[in-house]
Amino acid sequence: MSKRRCALLLAVLCLSFSLFHRSPHARAANTALTLTVDGVKLSSTAAAPEVMDGHTMVPLRVVGETIGANVSWANGVVTITQGETKVVLTPGQKVAEVNGKAVSLETSAYVKGGRVMVPLRFVGETLGCDVGFAGGTVTVNTPPFAIGGAAIALVKNEIRFDDIILNTELRGNPFIKTMYDLLESNKGDSAVMSDPLTYAMSDIYDFVDERGTSVQRYELYVESFSIGYSLIHDVTADQWFTYADANPTKWLWLEELKHADVYGFRTVVPKGGVTS
Repeated sequence: MSKRRCALLLAVLCLSFSLFHRSPHARAANTALTLTVDGVKLSSTAAAPEVMDGHTMVPLRVVGETIGANVSWANGVVTITQGETKVVLTPGQKVAEVNGKAVSLETSAYVKGGRVMVPLRFVGETLGCDVGFAGGTVTVNTPPFAIGGAAIALVKNEIRFDDIILNTELRGNPFIKTMYDLLESNKGDSAVMSDPLTYAMSDIYDFVDERGTSVQRYELYVESFSIGYSLIHDVTADQWFTYADANPTKWLWLEELKHADVYGFRTVVPKGGVTS
């Protein structure tokens, strides 16, 4: 078995294990409060939401890991950035800074058990999310991700390895955008399929709308005896590119999308392939 096949098989097995076998902490249940982001119900222990003085509080890391913000906790100050928006919170204080301007808060951030808890509604709405609460469920809808004006509902991914096919679906607007950016950034120089017999299709990524219609589709190919991807076919535009990642053994869905697996934004589909 070639090095590439060994690496791909190991990656497929790791992904399958991470999706089907969550940590004991992620499986534990807390019926007091449910948090749903972009239609995905998060494990209560993975997200650990709680109500304080009538306000939903979540760990700072959840903001960074589910709604696509960059977060930091240093020198007693919380900093949250997304695009051109920067939010600064100080635990215990009911005043925040949004792009340098002071904003009054109804409740303050605090530290509990070594975790920084932040007010979800304030942070979410400041970052452009819709936040609601009903019947013990808090819902967060992040700004939609669109391609060519069409909002993307999910990404269907088919991973092929000899007679093994793994189908997954990826949800969550920030994760969908991450996948799209990864594929676009790995487009190298324009290329041609010189000899189809020396290449094998390895992955399909299909970005579909709410009706299941394909909006953007990519196919990744490997060359015989290669340990990494060789070509990207932008099927929608019918254009071929070299695969430009400097590290050909780094699979698209390992590191950048690990939080999608932890929180349940990526799931295995037992049967069926990608939209043709």
